[in-house]
Amino acid sequence: DKSVEIMLKIAQRLSDDDRGKYIITDVLKLAHDEEDDDSRIVAVQLLSKLAEIFGTELCEQFVAHEIMSLAEDPSFKVRKAVAEHAVEICSVVTQTTYTTKMYPLFCSLTVDTIWGVRKAAADNIVEIAKISSFETRLTSLTDMILGLLLDISQWVQKAAIQRLGQFIATLIPHPIPAKLIDSYTSMCLAKAEDEEEVIYQCAYNFPAVLAACGKEKWPTLKDIYQKLWEIDMDKVSYSLSCSIHQISKILGPEIGSSEIVPLMLEHLQEGGPNSLPLLENASELLSSTTEENILEFFDTLQTFHEYSVKKWRVREMIASHIHQYAKLIPSERVFKNLWSMV
Repeated sequence: DKSVEIMLKIAQRLSDDDRGKYIITDVLKLAHDEEDDDSRIVAVQLLSKLAEIFGTELCEQFVAHEIMSLAEDPSFKVRKAVAEHAVEICSVVTQTTYTTKMYPLFCSLTVDTIWGVRKAAADNIVEIAKISSFETRLTSLTDMILGLLLDISQWVQKAAIQRLGQFIATLIPHPIPAKLIDSYTSMCLAKAEDEEEVIYQCAYNFPAVLAACGKEKWPTLKDIYQKLWEIDMDKVSYSLSCSIHQISKILGPEIGSSEIVPLMLEHLQEGGPNSLPLLENASELLSSTTEENILEFFDTLQTFHEYSVKKWRVREMIASHIHQYAKLIPSERVFKNLWSMV
């Protein structure tokens, strides 16, 4: 809010000594105000936002200690604020302090008695993973997110599902635990029919999940990818269209040519808003495919162009990428396949 913004601006203009003398003193007064929950919440926000400005030394001396105390506050609203903002402090303190104090603090918030606190922790688990050691991600944090996926609160479950793909991506290139992949596929599919935001996150993060798992896991992930394309949600299908060339690149020319390019051609023929990202990335997707696929693309493109007379955005997309399309075929075929569109 405004008070936090003003304090930040003031702190940026002060010397290190004055920050410790004036800013810290005022924030500690708020943090120790036992009569007003809102004051302690503002203290959490200020401590986290000012952490980078304070630097490691002040954070070690004051900020970490206060946040640890506030994480045990009687008010769940204060504990929720800590779950939302603690990561900003975690990234400033030393690795030793993070490992011995801040990380255990975060772990405790994921099992808080109040679901709102657990959800806030689930919302931030990916950011915590990014500053944790790989071993911690692979063991403790993996168990943590699996536990949140099974939380008694549907809101905590939903938050964990939405972050699962991003969490898996933090484990690249180590072999991904099978239980994480199983959770990603089963829980995303289970929510596919009635949770648009959850399934959108599943689609949006699919390239990162596939990259982390490697093409060796394509047989396991293939079914969910096809299922995602079948879901009638514009937001989901648009995301898939924007990343289809990345999927092909990860899988390599053989699988890309046999499974991904035909999928692109199928959905390009359907038209609609998804055609724009498909056209935009077509040349990259087709650069390492078969001649048969390329010729089918040009046939589709010709038909698509003819039926897009009133769709100027489609014509503009084709016009801006036609020079790239031309590089996909021998020069003697350019006139036959592209000249009429030009």
